[in-house]
Amino acid sequence: RLHYGIQNIHTEIEGPYTGEISATQAKDAGVKFALVGHAERRAMGESDDVVAQKAFSAVMSNISPIICIGESVHDAGGQYLQILSAQLLSAISKVPQQARTRILIAYEPVYAIGASQPPAPHDIHQNLLFIKQTLIKECGASVARKIRLLYGGAVTAETVGEMIATIPELDGFLVGRASADPLKLKELMKAMSV
Repeated sequence: RLHYGIQNIHTEIEGPYTGEISATQAKDAGVKFALVGHAERRAMGESDDVVAQKAFSAVMSNISPIICIGESVHDAGGQYLQILSAQLLSAISKVPQQARTRILIAYEPVYAIGASQPPAPHDIHQNLLFIKQTLIKECGASVARKIRLLYGGAVTAETVGEMIATIPELDGFLVGRASADPLKLKELMKAMSV
């Protein structure tokens, strides 16, 4: 029931890239998942094209990429939806259609990372519905149904209960800070198992 993942993966499947983790190295180490496009990596200059290449590298090595997308600002006019759509479509653009069922999408609004509270469950729900609809248009309903949707940002034992109860599209969580503290992680896992 326990699988390993890595926080980053190189754009190339293998090769002499000192300081990077290739998909081949990750696979040989037993890795099943790789974070791709995390907001902190994007802040360091990782472009949408690099994210797409990393997603491709992962799936071609039978590693499931956890593709992170998220807006910096949740504007009332809905411009942030264009950002979500652009990040999502770019990230999956190089993944072959038959391999897209192996990807996971983590909706991770940048302003919620490290915050004390996540956005309202209603807002998370609406954005996951938008992501699902975008996937249906791009991949078809049968493929989109198999792509799991995660939420990340201020995920704690106190915040997950309402999300689980009110967001049917939510398949899981991308946990940051709470995963580094064994007691908080234990509380979080207990809260999710209710």
